[in-house]
Amino acid sequence: MRKLIALCLLSVIALAGAIAYTDIWLMRIIQTYAYGESWITAAHFRQLQIGMSYPNALEVLGRPGKEVSSTRISTATGESVVTTYSWHNADGSNVILVFVDDQLVEKARIGLQ
Repeated sequence: MRKLIALCLLSVIALAGAIAYTDIWLMRIIQTYAYGESWITAAHFRQLQIGMSYPNALEVLGRPGKEVSSTRISTATGESVVTTYSWHNADGSNVILVFVDDQLVEKARIGLQ
């Protein structure tokens, strides 16, 4: 009876591992389909300059980013719009850019090669 219970537990663990592996594999396929192959590199990131406009950033990166947030804020001179965009590669690496009134003010990258 103990051997049967142990065999059942091992089967459940093996099945759980297979499901987890399949989920990771499917996520990779979905990311590749959704974002295409990795196209953003560290070289692209270095070309992005503080103060450039969103259209200029598009010229560097080649594709529109996903708008993550857009917020109107009050300033001493009136209102400004702060917009954050992200670009993702199939491998999970990404670029995040923050624009204030269409001028790049902050840039970040994760995992670019």
